[in-house]
Amino acid sequence: MASTSRPNRPDRSSSARRSGSDQDQLQIDDVDARWFRVRWTISEKTRERAHSAMQRDLARRELVLRLHRVSQDDTGPRSRQHVSDISVEEEANEWYVHVPSDDSAWILELGYCFGKDRFFSLLHSTPVTAKKRVSREGRSGAIDEGVKLLAELDNRDPPPLQAQAIFQLHGTTRPEARLTIDDEVIPVQQSGKFEWSRSLSNGRVVLPVIATHDGQTRRGLLAIDVNFHLLDPESSNDD
Repeated sequence: MASTSRPNRPDRSSSARRSGSDQDQLQIDDVDARWFRVRWTISEKTRERAHSAMQRDLARRELVLRLHRVSQDDTGPRSRQHVSDISVEEEANEWYVHVPSDDSAWILELGYCFGKDRFFSLLHSTPVTAKKRVSREGRSGAIDEGVKLLAELDNRDPPPLQAQAIFQLHGTTRPEARLTIDDEVIPVQQSGKFEWSRSLSNGRVVLPVIATHDGQTRRGLLAIDVNFHLLDPESSNDD
């Protein structure tokens, strides 16, 4: 259900379309109290306008979801604060976004970062809030078991959970070539094979891969996205 009828009380999902096109759409659904699922479509006309605006910075553009915290009153949104930019893949059409608190309204904006601190907006939502999932059993007059469960979880520490992404790259080049990955010299075997690994944290990493031999250079760019987030604790039947 779109949050268009009452902007001072945003709903669970929000759709935003640019006038004159039925192909540009941004839809937001809450997954839990701290997570939104964002889905979008961008028309070719809108992409062409963005590319025209970026011009010489086109090759260095970065597609992001921009998160804004919104302050509201009974008349609607009053102001918004830029909280963060989340890098997304150019070919993606959906992403999961974590918000720092569950008691605020948010606006999500899809666009390109380019040049020197410049931003081209493609789509943006109306204010949305994430609703806590509350389960009810029985019919009228039933006790809200979801509220009791949330209280129990607040008084019990969840098990720790950590994850570290390790990326490993295998490739080939000429055995005599000088190979660097992110300015690190990588040994090349007599067969021309090489390998490289690195621990990665959340976010996007772009690494240059360069092979040089006999005055000739071949360059490549390796883009890696890591997106690991902890969800809210859930109840379990295991003791």
